[in-house]
Amino acid sequence: MKKYKKNGYSLIEVVIYISLLSVVLVILFSLFQQTIFLRGKINDKAEVLDNAKFALNKIVWYIHEAEGLNAPLYGQTTNSLSINNSIPANNPIVFFIEDDTLKVQKSSNPAVPLTNDRVKVDSISFTNNSYADTQNIISISITVSSQGSFWQTSPISLQTSAKFK
Repeated sequence: MKKYKKNGYSLIEVVIYISLLSVVLVILFSLFQQTIFLRGKINDKAEVLDNAKFALNKIVWYIHEAEGLNAPLYGQTTNSLSINNSIPANNPIVFFIEDDTLKVQKSSNPAVPLTNDRVKVDSISFTNNSYADTQNIISISITVSSQGSFWQTSPISLQTSAKFK
């Protein structure tokens, strides 16, 4: 009987190699998919946080520059803030929510959005924490969430206080 030299792989070896390669590819694809998903969620959360911080910083800046407070009155909490600054033509300056967007309006000029259309301002509150010896201290609380996002991130709530000059 003549013996033949083995020049290739058997069918079982090929099936085992393909199976191992398939398992490795499935693991790599899962890792890639999770990375993309987490990146989207992180970017979405960063967008919401950046908008909330920008809006709060802008409101605080206006409060620091303000000459007077129209609303809320002492001890009250409202969902809008009305202040006066040193330029009478801009008075009053009002912050409010309209169509899920935080806006600022100077005098009778059109309102300008402080947040973009990718975020939804769920709520904002302004509390006048002033007392007889501490004038015009305003606490601000804002809750912002993503609008129309695939990633379903949870809302972000930020709080701060500001004092008039």
